Amino acid sequence: MSVVTIIIYLRMINLNRLRNQIYPYDEVECYLSWWIDELEPVLQEFIKASRGKVDKDFWRNMFKYHTLKQYGSPKAIDGWIVKFYPYNKDGKRNTLKELIGSGMLPSEVLKVDLLHSDVNKGAVVNTPLELCAGFIGLDQDEKTFALKPRMGWMVRKKDNMLSQSMLAKFQEGASDRFDGIYIRVDSIPAELLTIPKIDKLSIECYIEA
Repeated sequence: MSVVTIIIYLRMINLNRLRNQIYPYDEVECYLSWWIDELEPVLQEFIKASRGKVDKDFWRNMFKYHTLKQYGSPKAIDGWIVKFYPYNKDGKRNTLKELIGSGMLPSEVLKVDLLHSDVNKGAVVNTPLELCAGFIGLDQDEKTFALKPRMGWMVRKKDNMLSQSMLAKFQEGASDRFDGIYIRVDSIPAELLTIPKIDKLSIECYIEA
Protein backbone atom coordinates (compact mmCIF):
# COMPACT_ATOMS: atom_id res chain seq x y z
CA MET A 1 0.00 0.00 0.00
CA SER A 2 1.35 3.44 -0.90
CA VAL A 3 0.34 7.06 -0.43
CA VAL A 4 -1.16 8.34 -3.67
CA THR A 5 -2.22 11.87 -2.75
CA ILE A 6 -1.33 14.20 0.11
CA ILE A 7 -3.50 17.21 0.90
CA ILE A 8 -1.74 19.95 2.85
CA TYR A 9 -3.78 22.04 5.28
CA LEU A 10 -1.33 24.77 6.17
CA ARG A 11 -1.71 28.22 7.58
CA MET A 12 0.86 30.50 6.07
CA ILE A 13 3.44 31.15 8.73
CA ASN A 14 6.57 33.23 8.86
CA LEU A 15 9.40 30.80 9.57
CA ASN A 16 11.75 33.63 10.52
CA ARG A 17 9.27 34.75 13.18
CA LEU A 18 8.84 31.18 14.35
CA ARG A 19 12.61 30.72 14.54
CA ASN A 20 12.97 33.89 16.63
CA GLN A 21 10.39 32.54 19.04
CA ILE A 22 12.17 29.20 19.27
CA TYR A 23 15.58 30.83 19.75
CA PRO A 24 14.98 33.56 22.34
CA TYR A 25 18.65 33.46 23.25
CA ASP A 26 21.86 32.41 21.58
CA GLU A 27 21.37 29.21 19.58
CA VAL A 28 24.07 27.46 21.58
CA GLU A 29 21.93 27.93 24.68
CA CYS A 30 18.76 26.62 23.06
CA TYR A 31 18.39 23.00 24.13
CA LEU A 32 16.07 22.26 21.20
CA SER A 33 18.37 23.58 18.46
CA TRP A 34 19.54 20.03 17.64
CA TRP A 35 15.93 19.22 16.69
CA ILE A 36 14.77 22.51 15.13
CA ASP A 37 17.73 22.63 12.75
CA GLU A 38 16.63 19.26 11.34
CA LEU A 39 12.92 20.09 11.30
CA GLU A 40 13.08 23.52 9.66
CA PRO A 41 14.01 22.29 6.13
CA VAL A 42 11.00 19.94 6.26
CA LEU A 43 8.67 22.82 7.17
CA GLN A 44 10.14 24.84 4.30
CA GLU A 45 9.10 22.10 1.86
CA PHE A 46 5.57 22.16 3.33
CA ILE A 47 5.29 25.86 2.59
CA LYS A 48 6.76 25.48 -0.91
CA ALA A 49 4.23 22.73 -1.69
CA SER A 50 1.36 24.91 -0.47
CA ARG A 51 2.51 27.52 -3.00
CA GLY A 52 2.57 25.00 -5.85
CA LYS A 53 6.32 24.28 -5.79
CA VAL A 54 6.29 20.52 -5.20
CA ASP A 55 9.54 18.61 -4.81
CA LYS A 56 8.49 15.07 -5.77
CA ASP A 57 11.71 13.51 -4.49
CA PHE A 58 11.11 15.08 -1.08
CA TRP A 59 7.58 13.67 -0.80
CA ARG A 60 8.67 10.24 -2.04
CA ASN A 61 11.15 10.13 0.86
CA MET A 62 8.54 10.78 3.56
CA PHE A 63 8.43 7.24 4.96
CA LYS A 64 10.00 3.85 4.40
CA TYR A 65 9.73 0.74 6.54
CA HIS A 66 12.71 -1.64 6.39
CA THR A 67 12.67 -5.28 7.42
CA LEU A 68 15.51 -7.71 7.94
CA LYS A 69 14.20 -9.94 5.13
CA GLN A 70 13.85 -7.22 2.47
CA TYR A 71 16.48 -4.63 3.39
CA GLY A 72 18.79 -6.27 5.92
CA SER A 73 17.74 -3.76 8.57
CA PRO A 74 15.97 -4.88 11.78
CA LYS A 75 12.55 -3.20 11.45
CA ALA A 76 13.83 0.35 10.91
CA ILE A 77 11.75 3.35 9.86
CA ASP A 78 13.41 6.22 8.03
CA GLY A 79 12.52 9.20 5.86
CA TRP A 80 11.87 12.78 6.95
CA ILE A 81 8.80 11.72 8.94
CA VAL A 82 11.14 10.62 11.74
CA LYS A 83 12.17 14.24 12.33
CA PHE A 84 8.76 14.81 13.93
CA TYR A 85 9.74 12.40 16.71
CA PRO A 86 12.59 14.05 18.68
CA TYR A 87 12.07 11.79 21.71
CA ASN A 88 11.03 8.18 22.23
CA LYS A 89 8.39 7.01 24.68
CA ASP A 90 10.98 6.90 27.49
CA GLY A 91 11.93 10.56 27.01
CA LYS A 92 15.30 9.79 25.39
CA ARG A 93 16.48 11.57 22.25
CA ASN A 94 16.00 9.90 18.90
CA THR A 95 18.69 10.20 16.23
CA LEU A 96 16.31 11.94 13.75
CA LYS A 97 17.78 9.61 11.10
CA GLU A 98 15.81 6.44 11.74
CA LEU A 99 13.52 4.75 14.23
CA ILE A 100 14.15 1.14 15.18
CA GLY A 101 10.65 -0.35 15.12
CA SER A 102 7.46 1.39 16.20
CA GLY A 103 7.43 0.11 19.77
CA MET A 104 9.51 3.03 21.02
CA LEU A 105 7.32 5.77 19.54
CA PRO A 106 5.71 8.06 22.11
CA SER A 107 2.00 7.76 22.77
CA GLU A 108 -0.29 9.72 20.47
CA VAL A 109 -2.19 10.87 23.57
CA LEU A 110 -0.44 12.85 26.31
CA LYS A 111 -1.70 12.42 29.88
CA VAL A 112 -1.16 14.88 32.72
CA ASP A 113 -2.28 14.44 36.32
CA LEU A 114 -4.60 17.05 37.85
CA LEU A 115 -5.97 17.46 41.35
CA HIS A 116 -9.44 18.95 41.83
CA SER A 117 -9.97 20.40 45.31
CA ASP A 118 -13.51 21.13 46.44
CA VAL A 119 -13.49 23.47 49.44
CA ASN A 120 -16.75 23.73 51.35
CA LYS A 121 -16.95 25.35 54.80
CA GLY A 122 -13.38 24.46 55.62
CA ALA A 123 -13.66 20.87 54.42
CA VAL A 124 -11.53 19.89 51.44
CA VAL A 125 -12.31 16.98 49.14
CA ASN A 126 -9.54 16.12 46.67
CA THR A 127 -10.31 14.20 43.49
CA PRO A 128 -7.45 12.92 41.29
CA LEU A 129 -8.10 13.76 37.64
CA GLU A 130 -6.30 13.11 34.37
CA LEU A 131 -6.06 15.46 31.38
CA CYS A 132 -5.73 13.61 28.07
CA ALA A 133 -4.94 15.39 24.80
CA GLY A 134 -3.63 14.39 21.38
CA PHE A 135 -4.66 12.32 18.38
CA ILE A 136 -7.98 10.63 19.11
CA GLY A 137 -8.89 9.31 15.67
CA LEU A 138 -9.40 10.11 11.99
CA ASP A 139 -11.91 11.97 9.85
CA GLN A 140 -12.61 10.67 6.34
CA ASP A 141 -13.87 12.77 3.46
CA GLU A 142 -17.01 11.15 2.06
CA LYS A 143 -16.14 12.09 -1.54
CA THR A 144 -12.37 11.68 -1.78
CA PHE A 145 -11.95 9.19 1.10
CA ALA A 146 -9.00 11.31 2.26
CA LEU A 147 -7.98 10.79 5.88
CA LYS A 148 -7.37 13.67 8.29
CA PRO A 149 -6.15 13.28 11.90
CA ARG A 150 -8.56 14.44 14.58
CA MET A 151 -7.17 16.22 17.65
CA GLY A 152 -9.08 16.31 20.92
CA TRP A 153 -8.87 16.41 24.69
CA MET A 154 -10.77 15.27 27.75
CA VAL A 155 -10.64 15.35 31.55
CA ARG A 156 -11.55 12.21 33.42
CA LYS A 157 -11.43 10.86 36.94
CA LYS A 158 -8.20 9.02 37.45
CA ASP A 159 -8.26 5.37 38.33
CA ASN A 160 -6.36 4.93 41.59
CA MET A 161 -5.55 1.33 40.74
CA LEU A 162 -2.11 0.47 39.42
CA SER A 163 -1.61 1.05 35.71
CA GLN A 164 -1.21 -2.39 34.17
CA SER A 165 0.49 -1.01 31.04
CA MET A 166 3.04 0.89 33.14
CA LEU A 167 3.59 -2.13 35.36
CA ALA A 168 4.21 -4.35 32.31
CA LYS A 169 6.67 -1.79 30.95
CA PHE A 170 8.60 -1.71 34.23
CA GLN A 171 8.65 -5.50 34.45
CA GLU A 172 10.09 -5.71 30.95
CA GLY A 173 12.83 -3.17 31.69
CA ALA A 174 13.70 -4.58 35.11
CA SER A 175 15.76 -7.43 33.62
CA ASP A 176 17.30 -5.36 30.82
CA ARG A 177 20.89 -4.72 31.90
CA PHE A 178 21.62 -2.47 28.91
CA ASP A 179 18.75 0.05 28.83
CA GLY A 180 17.04 -0.88 32.07
CA ILE A 181 14.28 1.45 33.30
CA TYR A 182 14.44 5.20 32.66
CA ILE A 183 11.79 7.59 34.02
CA ARG A 184 11.47 11.36 34.34
CA VAL A 185 9.03 12.17 37.13
CA ASP A 186 8.23 14.48 40.03
CA SER A 187 7.25 11.53 42.23
CA ILE A 188 8.04 7.82 42.22
CA PRO A 189 5.25 5.78 40.55
CA ALA A 190 3.61 3.22 42.81
CA GLU A 191 4.00 0.65 40.01
CA LEU A 192 7.79 0.88 40.28
CA LEU A 193 7.74 0.00 43.97
CA THR A 194 6.12 -3.35 43.22
CA ILE A 195 9.11 -4.60 41.20
CA PRO A 196 11.23 -6.86 43.47
CA LYS A 197 14.49 -6.60 41.50
CA ILE A 198 15.73 -4.06 38.92
CA ASP A 199 19.10 -4.52 37.18
CA LYS A 200 19.42 -0.90 36.01
CA LEU A 201 17.35 2.12 37.05
CA SER A 202 17.72 5.76 35.96
CA ILE A 203 15.45 8.40 37.54
CA GLU A 204 15.45 12.05 36.49
CA CYS A 205 13.49 14.15 38.97
CA TYR A 206 12.08 17.59 38.27
CA ILE A 207 10.48 19.95 40.76
CA GLU A 208 8.35 22.91 39.83
CA ALA A 209 9.70 26.20 41.15
